[in-house]
Amino acid sequence: MSMLIHAHSGIRYLIILLIALTIAYGLYLIFTKKAYDSVFKKLTTLTMSITHIQFIIGIVVYFMSPKVMLSDMSVAMKNPSIRFFTVEHAFMMVIAIVLLTIGHVRSKRSQKITPALSLFVFAFILILAAIPGFLRA
Repeated sequence: MSMLIHAHSGIRYLIILLIALTIAYGLYLIFTKKAYDSVFKKLTTLTMSITHIQFIIGIVVYFMSPKVMLSDMSVAMKNPSIRFFTVEHAFMMVIAIVLLTIGHVRSKRSQKITPALSLFVFAFILILAAIPGFLRA
């Protein structure tokens, strides 16, 4: 279990880097008026793939973690820490993964940058908000 938690915690930095690179490269393509290219396609594919791996690890951690309380949701909702891991973190990450996947698929089909870029930005914000302690004081 400890190894999975460390993997789940470590992969997040790779995901943040990949999403930031994808957004930066997409903005570069837009501002230089270049077309959708194989580098952008590879970046979105790699980002989506690593994120899906992270999601699978996250599901395993979710059901094994002592920080998640599924047995009594009324107690979980009253405790901010338990509520964060049981509901908020999981929900925001699922939404972010769906946005990344839709962005990748739409961009790949249309051969345009903006479908992926806009959804990747929203997903990036959600992911940062859902990382424990990242945006919280």
